[in-house]
Amino acid sequence: MNSQFNKKEPLSENTSFSAKFNNSPFEGPLVINELAGPFNTTLGLTHCPGRSSKHSKSNLWNRDLLEDFMEIQNWGADVLISLIASQEFVQLGVPEFPEVANRQKFDWYHLPIQDFHAPGSKFQEAWNRDGETILKYVTTGSKIMIHCAAGLGRTGTFAAKILTNFGWDPRTAIKEVRRIRPGAIERKIQEQYILNDTPL
Repeated sequence: MNSQFNKKEPLSENTSFSAKFNNSPFEGPLVINELAGPFNTTLGLTHCPGRSSKHSKSNLWNRDLLEDFMEIQNWGADVLISLIASQEFVQLGVPEFPEVANRQKFDWYHLPIQDFHAPGSKFQEAWNRDGETILKYVTTGSKIMIHCAAGLGRTGTFAAKILTNFGWDPRTAIKEVRRIRPGAIERKIQEQYILNDTPL
């Protein structure tokens, strides 16, 4: 294992919201940050495809689900992993998400995590069912797209945990995820989940 993965370095400060995205995630092309994973796997980190504010007082988000899925397909995704809780599909304006995702050329898995939290019992239940298959995508050099709502807290946490699962030092994993996706891993409870030695 490369010695750089064993370095013990202090965690960097997270980035303010205004600096998190080079391009607006609210509309236009899907903002995808690529993270080089183990076994030549590429992890794509993004916000919720198709997110819309039509069911919200906010008018910020104005995305199209089918267009975003086409971008994910064109990116070359073998699999899409959704980390939002079940009720968030409606809250984020994409109640049709599961049905449409299951019709795409890439595979789709739902590993629910509550917003601003680390993985809990519902995630673990889904992981017990699908985790072995998902890890096979990692070990075969696949392109894996990961999203939550904004693509920061839960997405960054899961991506970093994949790295540590395959030998990365947790602090190095956190710093690398934040480097490629500024603002990622938002809460201390998410940091602690990554720093915990327990594998996925």
